[in-house]
Amino acid sequence: GPAASGTDAGPTGAVPAHGLAHNLSSLEASAAYRVRVRALTAAGHRDSAWLPFVAAGVPGVMRPPAERAGGPHPAALRLAWTPPAANGGALAGFEVYRDVGAGSSVGGAP
Repeated sequence: GPAASGTDAGPTGAVPAHGLAHNLSSLEASAAYRVRVRALTAAGHRDSAWLPFVAAGVPGVMRPPAERAGGPHPAALRLAWTPPAANGGALAGFEVYRDVGAGSSVGGAP
């Protein structure tokens, strides 16, 4: 899990002097973290201030879908819904499930 506040977990990777970016991976969804950068020279090092952030999380709770008029025929149902909070992530799509009878999930884009 994430390190406790004020605890330095050690370097997550070395970055060459011309590389001014670094990707952190294997973070826990919705977990709080702090990161900093250390500049190194032959004479020593200097640390940046800590940057607190929350890793992208799972979507928030969704409200139930609503029935919409205008289905393609009488034996069909047209649904609409409001997207949940993405909590720092990007919604990649939705799946629709039917509770009774034979059926399968149906994918769709947000």
